[in-house]
Amino acid sequence: MEYKQGRGINMLDRKHRNLALLTATAIAGLFAFGLKSNTANAEDINVDTTTAIRSNAEHVASGGLYALQNETTPGADLISPLKPRTFTQAPPDPGQLPNGLTEPGGDFLKVATTAQQVGAKVIIRLPDHYKTFPYGFSTIGLSKSTIW
Repeated sequence: MEYKQGRGINMLDRKHRNLALLTATAIAGLFAFGLKSNTANAEDINVDTTTAIRSNAEHVASGGLYALQNETTPGADLISPLKPRTFTQAPPDPGQLPNGLTEPGGDFLKVATTAQQVGAKVIIRLPDHYKTFPYGFSTIGLSKSTIW
């Protein structure tokens, strides 16, 4: 780079001075506010769960997707304290193998009593009747009346 006498040098020097000033300010700011380390300070957090945040909350999610395996797993005594509102379960005689299980679970007819005992509603996922739906499911070869 060729430096010319006169105004050009002043402009170049001004840019360098501004960059140096900005860099120095940033470094000074880091030291002034302290550098954060990756280690966390041990702190106690206390949460009072006995105080209601809202007294009439009606649109709060509580439940589970395939949370009920069968009539006794999990038992009503275990899930009742959670006050579930909705469970999404498989249709009767499901083919879907949830979570890598070796046999289907979550049959609506088998878990409906448990859901009723804890005051929850059940949503039935009809496509889960098919073993591979939606994974590897294909409509090729099916007639339109079968699909719709």
